Amino acid sequence: MPFNKRDVHQSVSSELEELAAAFALETLEIDEGDAYRDHLRACPVCRGLLGEFQTVVNILPVALDVTPTRSELKDLILAEAMADFESEFTGPLVELLKAEPKFGRRDWIMP
Repeated sequence: MPFNKRDVHQSVSSELEELAAAFALETLEIDEGDAYRDHLRACPVCRGLLGEFQTVVNILPVALDVTPTRSELKDLILAEAMADFESEFTGPLVELLKAEPKFGRRDWIMP
């Protein structure tokens, strides 16, 4: 997107909105970002527009609904249940449940 950093705008166009959004999201090429940064010093219209986009960009991480996947949720529930179990019970039964079974032999029943 060609950009002249010396332009000062009287109104907002869709191209300016796109440029401000890309700058706020840090997706501009380095030289284009530098030129836009220089332009912001002289253009109150673009500074205001960038401020609006920056507000939205700042709340994006909070706005995302981070729902665990089915397998993650299962792991979380099982880990919490095991932590509760281990905190309430101790002794040979807990050790037996933690023991790796030795298949093919009866001694897996007793550690």
